[in-house]
Amino acid sequence: MRRRTHLILGPMALFAACQGDPQPTTDIPVHVEDSAGVRLVEYAGTPAADAPFRFRAEPLYRHGNNPGDYAFQRIGFGRLFPDGSAVLSDGGNDELVVLSQDGKTHELLAGPGEGPGDLSYVNAVFVLGQDTVLATDIELLRATVFAGGALAGRVWLPPYRPGRAREAPPDYTVIAADGEWLGRVEAPPEFRILDVADGLVLGVLRDEMSVQIVAVYELVAQ
Repeated sequence: MRRRTHLILGPMALFAACQGDPQPTTDIPVHVEDSAGVRLVEYAGTPAADAPFRFRAEPLYRHGNNPGDYAFQRIGFGRLFPDGSAVLSDGGNDELVVLSQDGKTHELLAGPGEGPGDLSYVNAVFVLGQDTVLATDIELLRATVFAGGALAGRVWLPPYRPGRAREAPPDYTVIAADGEWLGRVEAPPEFRILDVADGLVLGVLRDEMSVQIVAVYELVAQ
C-alpha cells in the first residue's frame, strides 16, 4: 500500500484563499475550532479531490548530469530563495551548494572542516532571505549563517539526530496554511520534494545511472 505524505503548502496563495473557513469537500464533514490561539481543522475522512494545480510536464531546469554541473553524492536538504535559485546540502561531500536561478551554474557556499564557515554533518537548512542561509550542524553543535556567499554569524545549539530522509511517493495531499484541504497532486515519478515556495517546487531526481539531479518544477493552475 502506498504511503501518502501530507504537505502543508503555506505559500500557495496563488491557488487558495488566505482567509475564511475551508470549503466543503463533497460529503466529508469538516470541523474548525480555535485552541489557545491555534487554528485546528479536522476532516472526518479523506476527501476524494484533486488539487487545483499540477506540475508542468518538464522542470524549469535540471542540474546534476550536465557537463560542468556539480556532482552531488548524497543530497540531504534543499531550500528555494525568493528569486527561484536554490541552496542544497550534500552529505556525501559535506558541502553547501547554491544553484543559480536557471540552474546553469553553481557556487560552493561551504565545505568540510571544523573552522569558521566549515561543515561536518548538516541536519537542516533554512533560507532567511535572498542570499542568506542558516545551516545547522549536529557534529559541530552549531548553526552557521551565510549572507552574500560569506560567513555571517553562528549560534550554538544542542544536538539531535534527525530521521533518515525517505524517497517520497508521487502523490501528495496538499493542505493550505489556513487548514483548507486543497486535494491531491501527482508529482513526477521518483521526485523527492525538498521545498515549495511561490509556486515552485525544489526536489531530487535520479537518472538511469542513479546520478542525483536537482530539478525545479513550476506549479500551474488546472
